[in-house]
Amino acid sequence: MDGWKRKKVKHLGTVYSGSTPSTDQIEYWNGSIEWITPNDLSKNRNKYFKSSERKITQNGLKYSSAILLPAGSLVVSSRAPIGYLTIPQTEFTTNQGCKSIVFNSDNDVEFQYYNFQYNIERLKQIGEGTTFSEVSKKFLENFELDCPLVKTEQTRIAEILTTVDNCISQTNAVIKKCQCILSGLMQDLLTKGIDDNGNVRSEASHLFITKKGLSVPESWDVKTVGEISLTIDPQPDHRTPGEVKDGVPYVGISDFLFDGSININKCRRVSAQVFQEHKERYTIKVGDIIFGKIGTIGAPKQLPLSGNYTLSANVILIQPFDTPSFFYWMLRHPNIQREINNTIHTTTQPAFGMQKIRALKFAYPGEIERKKIGEILNAAENDIKLEQLKLSKLQLIKTGLMQDLLTGKVKVPENILNPVN
Repeated sequence: MDGWKRKKVKHLGTVYSGSTPSTDQIEYWNGSIEWITPNDLSKNRNKYFKSSERKITQNGLKYSSAILLPAGSLVVSSRAPIGYLTIPQTEFTTNQGCKSIVFNSDNDVEFQYYNFQYNIERLKQIGEGTTFSEVSKKFLENFELDCPLVKTEQTRIAEILTTVDNCISQTNAVIKKCQCILSGLMQDLLTKGIDDNGNVRSEASHLFITKKGLSVPESWDVKTVGEISLTIDPQPDHRTPGEVKDGVPYVGISDFLFDGSININKCRRVSAQVFQEHKERYTIKVGDIIFGKIGTIGAPKQLPLSGNYTLSANVILIQPFDTPSFFYWMLRHPNIQREINNTIHTTTQPAFGMQKIRALKFAYPGEIERKKIGEILNAAENDIKLEQLKLSKLQLIKTGLMQDLLTGKVKVPENILNPVN
């Protein structure tokens, strides 16, 4: 690592501990001075910090050991939990759960933010191994980090990683927006539907009536899960079969990835005999749905493939008679989850039996409308999946860049431009 040196934090800057003014003195609180706590950092989780939940007054600062520190310092949560990081954008103080570092002028604070981020697991492991699960001021001062000796190289590295972070933030914002759109579409389409002109119905322009306790468009019906699907218990005795090495994948709710695919490689495995017993009771088809009945209740997943796998004893297999996509979305509607929460019973763990699943009811339009609704909601979810895939790739890029740039393995050219497309 030519041009790099391993340094103790105390040689990079000055470490400060935090303090709490007396909570019995009203005049010390509700002022204008930022007072950062680990709880603030857990909610912020961003590189930059703007405002703390609680603030102290000038008297709170004066009559306590709290120290007013400059913007552009680095704050590290040193207990409960260890490892949250941020750079305050205004002057600030902290409580005892944080340590702050004011770096020397020959260090770039944003580089050091990423340097700490890269080494945070090492810091946490050592701190959590102490009696009080805390990083002390003395320990942090002696914690060692690798750094370029030249500040401009630190700055170039920070600029590259900041560019990736900005892309990640923008993608997260798009995902959040798409999720809001999907939630709105679910609320409208699964309760009001689409009229013959392709518009969402409204009670102002269309007739709604109450059927079986639900307000629905006049042309809709109300059905139960048991009326419009075949429901199958994969393991009627509710016993989880023994695990075997190199056996048949045994799929449950937790085995699905964000894109709706099954993480086959990480599934529990069961014997060929168990698989054969299951095959005698049911055949999996693409579009079938599993619904959690024990532990995780609900959380429906649509099976993306048929093939050589079987289903967990903790789920119910639901095979809709038609329009499986619409059925899947109805099971995801918040109204269904509320109904589950209202009727759930508890034994040794939360459970939801077959009869209760079959009795779940929802608004049910005609077949053509069901297909349209399913297609629209599928398309909205696909938009989210594409953005999530993009986010996953960006996170991998950042991990790779940190491994290369924060160890000195790769030298950053001085004229680097547009490090991320």
